[in-house]
Amino acid sequence: MKRWYGFLLPLTLTILGCNSEIDRQLKEIDSLYPYIEPNIVLDSLPRSTDSLLMAFGKQHPKHKRSENFIHRAIDIKLKKGMHLQAAKWAVFYLETFHSNPTHRLENAVMGAHHFEQHQVFDQALKLYKVIVNEFPEEDIAKQAEQMIYFIEKGLITPEQQLNYLLEQKKNK
Repeated sequence: MKRWYGFLLPLTLTILGCNSEIDRQLKEIDSLYPYIEPNIVLDSLPRSTDSLLMAFGKQHPKHKRSENFIHRAIDIKLKKGMHLQAAKWAVFYLETFHSNPTHRLENAVMGAHHFEQHQVFDQALKLYKVIVNEFPEEDIAKQAEQMIYFIEKGLITPEQQLNYLLEQKKNK
């Protein structure tokens, strides 16, 4: 019987003393919360906070906090002026999370805009289609439909789009 105690006591202490990897990551993220909730305090934020939030969300997409972490990571990227990276992360958000329609619309609009600004038209087109398909009742869906039409026609500069609209008006 003494042999079991000699084995069980160290095993129990080891189990109780260990934190899981998720617990360690959450503890690190929780220490950053004063800088990211309710508002992002970019000047005080450690440089890798956005990457830390995104990495957790990608590693643990089913975790109840992952959706918010990724949404905040995207906000941080935008505040840092890293618009194309924010748009790429928005695609991940849209592919992974479906429960928050407000965040889905925000990410689709923001991502489409920044992809278009960086001339990544295939991704912009994809996100404009998300807006039209998921949010047809929103006013912005009409604009998204117009942008889909323009991109599919190869009318990608504002000048091309304006000339097309003027020509359409002239022909009516």
